[in-house]
Amino acid sequence: MKHKKIVVLLLLGFCLILGFWMRIVSNRETIVPGPIRADAADYYFYAYNLRHNHTYSRHTPPSGQPSSEMKPDALRTPGYPIFLLPFVNSFPTARIIHRIVFFQALISTLAILVAFAGFRRMLPDQYCIIACGLMAISPHLITANLYILTESLFGFIIVLCVWNITKFFKTLSMKCLWIASILMGIGILVRPSLQFFPIFLTPFWIWHYGKLKGFHFFAITVLGIALVLMPWYIRNIISLGKISDDTLKLSSIQHGIYPNFTYNNLPESYGFPYRFDPKTKEISRSTKTLLQEIYRRFQDEPMKHAKWFFYQKMIAFWSWDSVPGTDVFIYPVKNSPYFHRPIFIATHKLMHFLHWPLNLFCFTGCFLIWLPMKRDVISYESIQIARFISVILIYYTLLHMICAPFPRYSVPLRPLTYGMAVFLIFFSLQLFKKRNRRFSEQK
Repeated sequence: MKHKKIVVLLLLGFCLILGFWMRIVSNRETIVPGPIRADAADYYFYAYNLRHNHTYSRHTPPSGQPSSEMKPDALRTPGYPIFLLPFVNSFPTARIIHRIVFFQALISTLAILVAFAGFRRMLPDQYCIIACGLMAISPHLITANLYILTESLFGFIIVLCVWNITKFFKTLSMKCLWIASILMGIGILVRPSLQFFPIFLTPFWIWHYGKLKGFHFFAITVLGIALVLMPWYIRNIISLGKISDDTLKLSSIQHGIYPNFTYNNLPESYGFPYRFDPKTKEISRSTKTLLQEIYRRFQDEPMKHAKWFFYQKMIAFWSWDSVPGTDVFIYPVKNSPYFHRPIFIATHKLMHFLHWPLNLFCFTGCFLIWLPMKRDVISYESIQIARFISVILIYYTLLHMICAPFPRYSVPLRPLTYGMAVFLIFFSLQLFKKRNRRFSEQK
């Protein structure tokens, strides 16, 4: 037993070292032209203005000096800009960007360790090592650190939250549930797409703990989230006269209404169909106008849009290639170790080959785990954890069947998909062994 633990620790150490090395080499050798652009520019200047001009605004001040034109806004939530605060001591420089991506590589590596701690309550250690190995060499998780975007931070928060929930299932400690709910609140400030998850989670609490305890746990979850979000909402009401800015929510829904990410199948519109749509301003005015446009599209071409909304968007969200980037890169790059280093090329090919089988295993597990389970095959604690992870993955899949299904939004969830895929393999082997024993006994 002691020998087995030493082997597991050595393998975990290898995963961490390999994962960190690949992330650092990727950061050092990849050239991203114009890294501070689009979403990244917003995040950077929110942090810069908050630190230097004491205003939460995405406005770019001239020459790094305070500007009288600067007005507070709430287009993006402050989770990621607050994460950037310690780094933005001037206008963007290569040195500052290097520090940010290095720190993102560090937390991306720590996520492997946290995932191991969470998965080992659901899986034997040797299976956890497989999931952690997949995380270590995942090109999506490695390249996500290159950009001034939310993927790395949000992925780390998700695995931290799952880890605390696994501790809660074992001990029913309210402290663990409080920490998990606070992490959910922080996650919402990093990526608002998480905000409806507590409601979606309610049936899970009731299923496992009954109505009384279920609503009690739901109330704690909501209260923990509210404690984190309340300062942001109060700030918005004081500064802007409204609780939030719905612009990005509306644009996300709008970006998801175009089949295959194109406007009228124009190849040049791929990734940015809304720029080619002359009715963009009109249909994105409100949720009502968007719903009317979706209804009109279903009336005009019902089969095409039914296929897009109920099948293709799901496939697109979990697909390999970034949109509108190239391969695993969110923004195009000029150079990368994935172009010339043998270990990077080999792991890229391996993960590309395994991509759809792992997704298939993952979502088969997500639905299979809700069937009645006998505890002589798998422990109740493992079932609970697997079901909780399945709720997260199903939630995000359904959400992006409504909103824009850009594959980059699924990157922070990759650790959970690897965990669920490995869980299905473990469960299938356990079931096979049990049936084999029964067959032998009957014989």
